Amino acid sequence: MVPPWPNHARLAVCVVVRDGAVSTEYSATAMERLRGRLIDSAAQLQVPLTWVGGRAGLGGEAVQQLAAPSEGAGSDLAIVEAFEDRPRYLLRLDATSTPYWIEQHNAQTLVLPLDPDCTDSCMLQQPWWTPDEWLQYAMDAFDCLHLEEQSSLYGLCISPAGVGRSGAIQALRQLLAYIGQREQVWLASAGQIAANCARVKGG
Repeated sequence: MVPPWPNHARLAVCVVVRDGAVSTEYSATAMERLRGRLIDSAAQLQVPLTWVGGRAGLGGEAVQQLAAPSEGAGSDLAIVEAFEDRPRYLLRLDATSTPYWIEQHNAQTLVLPLDPDCTDSCMLQQPWWTPDEWLQYAMDAFDCLHLEEQSSLYGLCISPAGVGRSGAIQALRQLLAYIGQREQVWLASAGQIAANCARVKGG
């Protein structure tokens, strides 16, 4: 069952920052600068961020990256245990575009899918997209979900070393501004989305 979003929104948007170890291409100081660009851009446009592998205080939620994903779970980025009104949830690269529940380790777990085709890794490896190409694809994917009749989740997975670069950050700013201008869109952190899905399931 597709969960209804607050305020009659037809599409929820979750921006997840995959913040791994310091890249060999960048010094620790350079990585901090890349992170800072993401934080500033999101803050200016009032977009909540969920950091995977990031430290608390980066601006938004911070969850721990999976150190050793289980077999067949290479697309799983993070598992977050239940806390208060928030259920146990899993961040997964998955083209489903709709949150869904699974049974995992004898516990009901909510899967929040992140679009694998919209990650900024396509600028760092094959097919070597330019920032403009990535932006156009990400905007088209957003528009497709926004036009569909059912409520969906647009899960965007980015990284400091991807869109945080000086030649790519403008593409992220344009994308976030584009999303923010659309009606019936709920911009939320992963934890907020998970809590909403639990309320709908329980209600």
